[in-house]
Amino acid sequence: MQSLADLSELASSVAHIFIVDLCPYFIDGLAGTLTEAGYEICGHATSHDALDPHQPLLGALNPLACIIGPNLKTCHAFDACRWFRAHASHAAVLFISQHADDAIFKADAAYAGALACLPVGAPPAILLGVLPLVLLGQSLIPPEFQHLQVEPLTEREFDVLQLIAEGKAIPEIASALFIGKSTADKHKQIIFRRMHVHRKNELGDGRNE
Repeated sequence: MQSLADLSELASSVAHIFIVDLCPYFIDGLAGTLTEAGYEICGHATSHDALDPHQPLLGALNPLACIIGPNLKTCHAFDACRWFRAHASHAAVLFISQHADDAIFKADAAYAGALACLPVGAPPAILLGVLPLVLLGQSLIPPEFQHLQVEPLTEREFDVLQLIAEGKAIPEIASALFIGKSTADKHKQIIFRRMHVHRKNELGDGRNE
């Protein structure tokens, strides 16, 4: 049986890595770490919308891993993951995210086709240990999250969502729906969490289709 060190050497000797993130400093730092470890950086993109020109290259490279960084809006990070599932399904997708420990995030990541989620503060040694495994097709997202059923929005939450989309503030939402401010805020937090948005101005890009 091959050791983790053997797997790492095997994977890094042939694997290509593509990075998707908004921050050039994150991309450069990650690329430097991976290059030193023997991986080949085949490119990067700053958004899911910028992936299409890379499709011919990414479709031809195998094995291939895509690392989606923490500086994208979460909804856009999932869009990038789904792009790889549709256009380069052989690629192993790995998230680095501040939400990596969140159960719903893990469930959605697994559903979108990702094989691993690492927190932003994970040391490079963890990433270098995980990469060979995902490149071999092993999912490191625990099974309980791979099959987690995420509840849809309730009718009341849809009412709150519509008012948020109209630009209403929490006091206005509470007044319109005859609920307390704390209840309105709780609904908002649930909506944002399930839709992977963190600010009201992200809702237009973050709605589930």
